[in-house]
Amino acid sequence: MLAAALALGCRRSPSLPALPDGVGDSTPGAVIAAREGEGFRLYRVIVALELPPPTGTFLHLTIYDEKGATLDDAAALAREPAKLHSVVADFPMQAALLRGREHRVVGFAPLTEQDLAAFRSNQHIRP
Repeated sequence: MLAAALALGCRRSPSLPALPDGVGDSTPGAVIAAREGEGFRLYRVIVALELPPPTGTFLHLTIYDEKGATLDDAAALAREPAKLHSVVADFPMQAALLRGREHRVVGFAPLTEQDLAAFRSNQHIRP
């Protein structure tokens, strides 16, 4: 019985390590899974701006339509960026709003010119 339980446990991906708030989740290109309802929505950091208090870090994100039921599921989605469909190409958000939810960095994808173009076209949207 124990051997069967261990074998089943080996098939699951290992739990993602907990990261302290602020470490990696404001790095351009970081893919973040954050709790939304009953799953984890994927976001990718395009630009992080450090603004004076009380604003603090302000993120420009790409928001993806796909959600994973668990952090491991979201990480698996993040490993296949060609299958992701963005909902919003440049969504500005105060980092504190993201950090108030359960979240983890689950991947990294270098920024493309297309990613940066969405940010540049919305430069008038600033806090």
